[in-house]
Amino acid sequence: MAFQWDAFDGDGYSWTPLEREGDTARWHSRWQISVPEASPFHSAADVLATVDASIEKGITWRPVEVKWERTGRNVAADESRWAFRDKAGARWAGRSHVAAEAGRPRTYLLDIEVHREATQ
Repeated sequence: MAFQWDAFDGDGYSWTPLEREGDTARWHSRWQISVPEASPFHSAADVLATVDASIEKGITWRPVEVKWERTGRNVAADESRWAFRDKAGARWAGRSHVAAEAGRPRTYLLDIEVHREATQ
């Protein structure tokens, strides 16, 4: 699944896919996001808040037919947990995580992971 966030478009912004892998039961994507000094993003928490708002609204590269629900956020505000049910009723869990990239000011690494939970 590819995501596109308009908040990271414009002069001085860089949005680079680093990794995209998975199958029908799980996937993981990683991007590097660089923001200009004048941007409103000053921390990993700022970036994650924007990403999370987009996930909640279903803003991705195509219309979303499921509703993602945030199920948690860690104290550092750099990771959120998600859940949704697909059209067949299977439950999925996800995680969004943002970290500042060491040695690169105003550059962040965004990871999104999703996996189908085992049926009982």
